[in-house]
This record gives sequence, C-alpha cells and structure tokens, in this order.
Amino acid sequence: MTTNIGKFRAQINTLIEFVSNVAPGDRELEKNKMKLETAMKINPRETVEFFVDTLEPYADHILLGNEEYFTQTSDETFQIDSEYSQFSATLRRLWSNLDKEETEFIKKRFKLLLMLGTVAVKHEKLRNIINKYRDPSNPLIF
Repeated sequence: MTTNIGKFRAQINTLIEFVSNVAPGDRELEKNKMKLETAMKINPRETVEFFVDTLEPYADHILLGNEEYFTQTSDETFQIDSEYSQFSATLRRLWSNLDKEETEFIKKRFKLLLMLGTVAVKHEKLRNIINKYRDPSNPLIF
C-alpha cells in the first residue's frame, strides 16, 4: 500500500518529468530535479511540509486554476534556498514559453499535489481552504 507521502512523491516526479520533457536540456531544471529527488529521499515529510506551507497563500488561486502563482516574479518565499523553491523559480521562468495544454497540465498537477500534500502532513488550514471548493458531501478529511 502506498502512503500519502508516496503518492505525493509519485505525482511530483510526474510533474518534474513533464516539465523536463517540455524544456529538454534546461540545466537549472536538471539540477532542480536531482535536488528535489534527493530531498524526497532524505526527508520526504519535511519536503512535503515546505511545499504545502509555500503554497498556502496561493491555495485559492491554485484551486480555481488561476495563474497568479506561476506568473508572479517577486516573493520572499522563493528567496529561501530550498529544492522546491528553486524548482518553482525555474518553472516560473519557463511559464511564458509554455502552451495552453502544458500550463493546464501543470496547474492541475499543482492542485493535486496541494491536496495530496495537505492530507500527507495533515495541514488543517489548507484542508479548510480546499473544502471551500469541494462538494460539501465529499470533504477532504484526514
């Protein structure tokens, strides 16, 4: 049986592979990929916690499918030197070169990762935000 962190890991790997295929040969992306994979192996829970904490201010936008998270250029959160923040910065750099299908895939994957990460680390505040957008008869629960 796969754990919630295992499910998160599988989905973030899918996202990284997708972006790597969209931007083949991007050196920064390749470095980010290796660092994220290492972080998920060494301390998966902390990596997932950082992911959901970083996305919390953008949860409404991500759940609605808005692009604000992907198009902003300055944010103190991304000044933190971490594997995830470096990947996000690279993704933001590439964003304007992606087509509609590619951006939709990434936005949907972030929505899924936000939900998986919230469940994996039992992030109560994000669970409440997510449940605003879910059918009341099918709330996200831990």
